[in-house]
Amino acid sequence: MSATFKQLRALPGIIAFSGLVFVVGCGSGTPGSLAPADPEVTVREFLDAVKANDLTAMSLLWGNDHGPAAGYMDPQELRKRLTVIQVYLQHDSFEFAQGGNVAMPGDNQMKIVPVRLLRAGCIAVVPFRMIPWSGKWLVNDIDLTPIGNPARRCTPQP
Repeated sequence: MSATFKQLRALPGIIAFSGLVFVVGCGSGTPGSLAPADPEVTVREFLDAVKANDLTAMSLLWGNDHGPAAGYMDPQELRKRLTVIQVYLQHDSFEFAQGGNVAMPGDNQMKIVPVRLLRAGCIAVVPFRMIPWSGKWLVNDIDLTPIGNPARRCTPQP
C-alpha cells in the first residue's frame, strides 16, 4: 500500500479530530458559557427555554454562586426541579414589568427582574432573582407564589 493511500484512509479521522479540537478550543469548557451578560436577556432566554420545554437550556441559565445548575446538581434532581419550574412558568406571553431590573435590597450584587406573565387570560408579576457569575447573569430564584397553582384556573383579569 502506498503512503498516499494510507494518508487518504486516515483523513476522516484527522478531520474529526480537528473538528473536536476546534469545538473544545472555541468553547469555554464550562457549563453556563451560554448565560448572557445582561439579567433581562438571561430571563428572556430562560422563559424561551420554558416555552420550548428545553430543560437543558434552563439548566445552563439557572444556578447559584457555584455556577449553572447543570455543572453541580445531580441530573435527576435537576430534571425534577426544572420540570416543576417549567410547569409553573408556562405562559402565553411575557413582558418585563415597569421598573426593569433593580438591585436586591441588602445585596447590591443581586438583581430582581420583575416579569409580567400572561397565562390563560391571567396576569401575574413574577420576580426573578438574578445572581452574577463569571461576568454573566444566572436565574437564582423565582417566586412562583404570584402565579398560583397551574392546575387551577385563576380569575381572568379584564
